[in-house]
Amino acid sequence: MAQTIVIPTGIPIITLRLQVLVLALGEVSTWWRTQYFSPAGLRFLERIYPRTAFAAAINAAGTAARPVHDASTGSNQIYHLFRLPISIEREVQLLVTKAQGASLALEVKPALGDKDKLMTMLDALTTEKSKVAVGALRLGGSAEAYQLATYKRMAGAYLRGFQTGDRIFPYMEADQE
Repeated sequence: MAQTIVIPTGIPIITLRLQVLVLALGEVSTWWRTQYFSPAGLRFLERIYPRTAFAAAINAAGTAARPVHDASTGSNQIYHLFRLPISIEREVQLLVTKAQGASLALEVKPALGDKDKLMTMLDALTTEKSKVAVGALRLGGSAEAYQLATYKRMAGAYLRGFQTGDRIFPYMEADQE
C-alpha cells in the first residue's frame, strides 16, 4: 500500500521562491548559460507566452540548472532544488500556475538582472549562513526534503556561494529501496 506523504505548510512556497532566486542569480553569475530571467529574456518569453512567461522562465531555466546540479553531486540518487520528491515538485508546479506564482513574478521582476537586490531577497529566506560553499553540500537524507529548515539552510548555502563566487550545490540523499 502506498504511503501518503504530508508536505508541511510553507515548503512549496519557500521552494518556489528559492528556485526563482537561485535561477535568476545563477544566470547573473553564469552558473548556467540561460537568460530567461533577464529583462530581455522575459520580454522574449512574453511574446511567445503572454500569460505564462514567468512560468515558462522557471521551467526553461530550471531545465538548464537541473543537469548542472546533477553533475556536481555525481549521483542520481539525490534530491536537490531542481530535482525534489515528486510530491513536492507537484505542489510547487501548482503554485507556479496559481496566484502565488503571479505575485512572486511581480515581486521579483524589478530585481531581475540586479545581483544585489536578488541576493537581498535570497538573504531574507535564510536563517543559517553557510560557512562552507564549494561544490556539493550534503544536507541530510530524504527526510530532510520534508523539513522547512532544510530549505532555509539551502538558501544560506546558495547565498554564500553567490557571495564568494564559488558554485555550491546543496543536496539530500534519496533513500535506497
